[in-house]
Amino acid sequence: MADGRETVYKWTDDDVAGLIRLRKTNDRLFSGKRFASAAGWEAILKEMGLTGVVTPARAGKKWENLKKTYKELRKPPTGSGTESGESTARDWKWFSLMDEAIGGRPSIRPPCLIASAWGETPPVSASASPDSVPPEPECQGAEQDSESEEPAPPKRQRRDPVLELLERQEKRAEEREKREEDREERLLNLLEKIVEKM
Repeated sequence: MADGRETVYKWTDDDVAGLIRLRKTNDRLFSGKRFASAAGWEAILKEMGLTGVVTPARAGKKWENLKKTYKELRKPPTGSGTESGESTARDWKWFSLMDEAIGGRPSIRPPCLIASAWGETPPVSASASPDSVPPEPECQGAEQDSESEEPAPPKRQRRDPVLELLERQEKRAEEREKREEDREERLLNLLEKIVEKM
């Protein structure tokens, strides 16, 4: 930096692997509080022996780029191929380490929510790319035991309470309309009889 230009540090594979592992084990340092991230990256860089060589902001940027690539490869857009030589989850060297580090986070793998409105889950698209990550079950523990002798009995489908309420309201409205039509019919019949007697 004698001539005023900052030298750019070239990350080695060992550095990147160390960065991922240390970021995972020191996750508590990144609490989201003001300046926590910078302090967390300083601690990690110190442990890696890169203090003064890499800035905390640069380490943070490297981490964000790794996360972005991981997320893109984990859920590639449908219909995208790899004809242009793009990386896939299978061949990106940091995928398994990143999956260990952040794959279980709720922002990456949201918790399973049980839908009460419909009984079955929608079918999985057959057009998924063979280079994409294999499909995961929607919920932990949702896998069927392949050794079970008989299939599980079908679960009783629970109906959505909002849907039931709307159906009841529609039925009441139809009944009101029918009563109103009957009343109008009786009134017309009565008026016809009065007119006939005149």
